[in-house]
Amino acid sequence: MRQFSGNKRPPFAETPATGQESVWDYPRPPALRPDTRKVLVCLGKIEIAESKATYRVLETASPPTFYIPPKDVCMGLLVDGKGKSFCK
Repeated sequence: MRQFSGNKRPPFAETPATGQESVWDYPRPPALRPDTRKVLVCLGKIEIAESKATYRVLETASPPTFYIPPKDVCMGLLVDGKGKSFCK
């Protein structure tokens, strides 16, 4: 899918309805956009994070990724996972 740059929707992509977004219209390289909608992260009935000050990363052909400020996350509920990850 790397051949799509967000400049033109591929022929197989549906046109979004009014008020909707399409991942095919997101740019490449990715864009970082502030978002003031309420984001709530829960595990069952346990609230892990709540924020109206998130950022969305928008990249062609990928669903948006929300980044939540650490101050809005109950960090004491998180544990380190096994393994490692690295982002460039």
